[in-house]
Amino acid sequence: MTKAEREALWETRIAEYKMSGQSVREWCAAHEGISPRQLWYWLRKFNDRNGVTPGKS
Repeated sequence: MTKAEREALWETRIAEYKMSGQSVREWCAAHEGISPRQLWYWLRKFNDRNGVTPGKS
């Protein structure tokens, strides 16, 4: 899997997570093979890329 493919996959996963309304732990439990640590990493990575910092709008 290339870097671009991996980023596209995680972008899709993050969109699904945000639309679910579930907590990180609940969403990861429903999606076998994805740990909360992985999800938090990618959430932070995409937020940093988009210039969004936690606690600021």
